[in-house]
Amino acid sequence: MKTPLKKPSLGRQALERLHGVQKGAGRFFKRPTSGMRTDLTANGKPVIFIHNPRAGGRSLEAFFNVERLSHAFPVDRLNEKHWLENFVVTSVRHPLERFFSGYFSFVMTPDKNSLVKLYGWGIKELDALEYLDLIKRHPSHIGPQVQWSDFPSATKPRADLMLRFENIAHWNDDIAAAGVDTKGRTIPHIGKSGNKMRVEPADVRLDARGFADLKDGVFDYLRADFEAYGYTMP
Repeated sequence: MKTPLKKPSLGRQALERLHGVQKGAGRFFKRPTSGMRTDLTANGKPVIFIHNPRAGGRSLEAFFNVERLSHAFPVDRLNEKHWLENFVVTSVRHPLERFFSGYFSFVMTPDKNSLVKLYGWGIKELDALEYLDLIKRHPSHIGPQVQWSDFPSATKPRADLMLRFENIAHWNDDIAAAGVDTKGRTIPHIGKSGNKMRVEPADVRLDARGFADLKDGVFDYLRADFEAYGYTMP
């Protein structure tokens, strides 16, 4: 990585270890968390929401009245009984657009975020190839979406309802058509949504060759998403 990043402080490393312990406890005492539970039902089943980052999740959290933000993988928080007994909803997005959304959010805004807390403000200088290398260490940020949509169950290997980000204008209809009792709610559009990104090499600090390498790298890293959801690389 050409751009120097500071090592996480001892305090930050200790906090990350604590988070690891908490995740371990969650794996042991598996049940839907307050970051998954909603107040809606679908065909008699409780609805739980799995928040895949950078795919319209904030709007869905508000719609489903989820108590808190959580990007937990379902396999880490649910056993198969819970997975089958609940109606599981998540959202997905074209892998390349989702990657760019993460890059612009984590790197190109002045905001402090979890990666800044880990590595310092140097992440704001990363080009998109360097950012790709970095997030491979942190799959809970912009890792493969199948980590949120899929579960090791032969009975139900994928969420009951997967909302595609590019169809966000129709999500209200899609949710109702799936049998969810929406209680008359409509999805609030929090943040930018629905518009297809047009990204040029200079937008992500690359030349044309670097941009081509980036697309290859994103495809290789997120190949499972392209295959699972039928997306193609533009």
